[in-house]
Amino acid sequence: MDRTAAAYERLSGVYDVDWRHAVDSYLPLLDRLLGQERGKRILDLGCGTGLLAWELARRGHEVVGIDLSPAMINVARRKASGWGKTMAATHPGPEIDTDIGLDRTTAAPAKVAFSIGDMRSFRVAEQFDLVTCTFDALNYVTEIPELHAAFRCVRDAVSDHGRFVFDFATPAMYETHPRGASHRTIGSERITQWLRYDRASRLAVTWFRFGDDVVEMHRQRAYEMVEVARALRGCGMAVEQAFSGWRMRAYDSLAQRVICLAAPFPDEDEGKLRTDANARMSEKPTRNEP
Repeated sequence: MDRTAAAYERLSGVYDVDWRHAVDSYLPLLDRLLGQERGKRILDLGCGTGLLAWELARRGHEVVGIDLSPAMINVARRKASGWGKTMAATHPGPEIDTDIGLDRTTAAPAKVAFSIGDMRSFRVAEQFDLVTCTFDALNYVTEIPELHAAFRCVRDAVSDHGRFVFDFATPAMYETHPRGASHRTIGSERITQWLRYDRASRLAVTWFRFGDDVVEMHRQRAYEMVEVARALRGCGMAVEQAFSGWRMRAYDSLAQRVICLAAPFPDEDEGKLRTDANARMSEKPTRNEP
């Protein structure tokens, strides 16, 4: 008989095996964005097991990662216990959407910290130079009002001269996904995976059944570039650059995955900034990027 597990309760144990390549895809963009200067303050939303957060910390930056999954945060913190000086943000009471930030009172600043939190409602004590939200994390926000709420939190968290780097899966990702069950081995786990996607609602449900009949269910929503860009503008940010797929080719509207670099804009510039980027997002598609 199947036993239902919370999202990432079991996948957290093999996540690093399956997603390591995605981190390597991001690093050239982030290295170019951050430059040679060390000590940047970075917030990683939906940080998972801390794959990206650790790479950024190894480069000399101060990183805070938050994720809604306790299992993922536990894996990230276990890594922290074996590397350097760490700090775990404290939360009064059972709420997960409380203030987070680096502990400035310690003798030596922590390089990386991990905390359970919700990207739709988190708050920070100080702003960050860079906010990231990668590896489909944004697709777990399944309602447009919740997407606006998440972007408002990001705008509060990123400094006026900071940047927001994120990605999302589009309808093309789910519409081209093979139907039926697929079987694969990740690390020591034998997993059966299958997807159900509804084109009308753009909701995707993915099930993972493990060898001991434990089943995880993941609910995500596909997003179009135009609605993501509109939500950003409504929260005081705009897309500066957009790319198609892990290889970060030039954006086109048939991309299965879109990677965006966004920036805050002053209120008085809302009507005139990023016009070139908006024009590029309106171009007719030329090819289908992976």
